[in-house]
Amino acid sequence: MQDQILNPAAVNGTELTLTQAIAYFGDEFDVLGSSPGMFTDYSWYKDIEYGYKKDYQSQFERKRLSLLMAGIPEVLVSVEQAEILVRQIKKIKRLESEYEKTSDMTKISDILEEMYAMEQVLKDNFNKAFLEVFCEIKEILSILLKENKVEMEKFPHFFKAFGRTQQYISFVRK
Repeated sequence: MQDQILNPAAVNGTELTLTQAIAYFGDEFDVLGSSPGMFTDYSWYKDIEYGYKKDYQSQFERKRLSLLMAGIPEVLVSVEQAEILVRQIKKIKRLESEYEKTSDMTKISDILEEMYAMEQVLKDNFNKAFLEVFCEIKEILSILLKENKVEMEKFPHFFKAFGRTQQYISFVRK
């Protein structure tokens, strides 16, 4: 039994998002919570027919980018912006995978192009710590295109991008 559900924007895409998990388990299960605790639950205040699962799914769609990097405060973006960023991140992951297999440097250029396309939305919604890492990654990739060698010790913020990436959601059968 798999007891963890990971954000596909940050992994290989075979796992369920929290929204997909809630839909998959449907009415036979109640959601006990998640880690990190990303749902605000006002069901006690609403009427008895309040659909808290739909509310959780909506909250996840707006908050999901908070899971990109440990240590950043909650990020709330519109569902439309989140969907665009998730598509761009998935494209970057696909390009990265292709680069790993082929060492085709045009893939690095394509990754940078995607990063520049998403930069303004990130600047508008993410904190300084995330943007420092993002900018360092762009710089590292740019150097890699020119020199094919990068001195990683020159990039102190880059390593902050690694760490807690796991999340889970807990269900109980009704």
